[in-house]
Amino acid sequence: MENASLLFICSDKLTLNFISKILREIGYRVLTATTGKEGSEIAWGQFPDIIIIDPDLSDIDGLKIALQIRQDKCTQHIPIIALSGEKSSEAVMTALEAGFSEYVPKDSKAINTLTEIIPNLLAKASQTPDDGLPPKQGIVITFISAKGGIGTSSLCANIADILAEIRPGKNIVVADLVLPIGSIAQIVGYTGSINLLSFTSLPSGQLTFQYLCDNLPLPEAWRFHLLASTPDPEAARQIEAEQVFATIGLLRQGFDFVFVDLGRSLSKISIPIILDSDRVVLVLSTDLSAVHITKTVLEHLVALGVERDTIIPLLNRAVGFEGLTKQEVEEFLGIGIAGTIPYMRENFTVANNLHLPLAYKFPNTTGTIALLGTVKYLDKHIQTGFRK
Repeated sequence: MENASLLFICSDKLTLNFISKILREIGYRVLTATTGKEGSEIAWGQFPDIIIIDPDLSDIDGLKIALQIRQDKCTQHIPIIALSGEKSSEAVMTALEAGFSEYVPKDSKAINTLTEIIPNLLAKASQTPDDGLPPKQGIVITFISAKGGIGTSSLCANIADILAEIRPGKNIVVADLVLPIGSIAQIVGYTGSINLLSFTSLPSGQLTFQYLCDNLPLPEAWRFHLLASTPDPEAARQIEAEQVFATIGLLRQGFDFVFVDLGRSLSKISIPIILDSDRVVLVLSTDLSAVHITKTVLEHLVALGVERDTIIPLLNRAVGFEGLTKQEVEEFLGIGIAGTIPYMRENFTVANNLHLPLAYKFPNTTGTIALLGTVKYLDKHIQTGFRK
């Protein structure tokens, strides 16, 4: 494969520089990293064609990196070569079980072995179907609210991140479909140019799951891929509804969980997505006017055909301790509240400004603990059944 990209992760700089030089002379584009952390960032940021890992890294076990690569639907197809100084049969078996494609001992034959097996692995990888679609269907969890400014986007991003922690190995993407301008990119600190318009404006046939995998960013410090919203109202006007639906369909086919942030939108784009969702998280606040509007939205969703047992109301005390109680809200809406998020506006503001998950910045606060309990409830609710 011409101009194939190779990522070589090795803490031994002499070995790293020597082998990288030879591979570059052959014609490969070689990316290098001396730590597992740096290598992981490159792997999920640039999606190389082949990854070579010395399992004996200075910071992270190389076997763990291989396992993570194999568990991620965007990288599981990438061939991984172990280049190790350990030659025992036990070491070889352990590496292969962790997900390595080949095992190359560090000896006098290592260079020749690498130059022989790399073209073969590239050829096999190129035979993967163009769409790259796994056979399974992921779970779509849509976040909506009846009123703006109550933390729907923050909850969507933070709940997705916590779910990634309690369900290790599951592949998660967050799609910001709040139009004309979303906010999750600002929350997670993503400043790139890849967004919803980038995908929906692609020529017919070019939008594939593999294309999404190759281009969807993985924000630093967050444990999900991101499909950012459009950057301005003019860009939002160019969005075609059918392309949005096609994009969500591809995400569903490739990811275990697809979180969709719709904000307070009920439109020709958002309603079909809501109807096709496995769970609808309805975020509301405690002020009476918001609860009144929420009841209208809830009744509208039910009238559209959304089953009540797929709707998960979350009460977010975004404005403080005043307002209705949980019991009063439940009585007014006629539906149980799945979780109550205590007032923690300052913590959310600080975490958002630092582009960090709440559970990372404030791991032991009451609010974070309550949010973790809510995510566990949501996860249990999801596991009771997938499709409606």
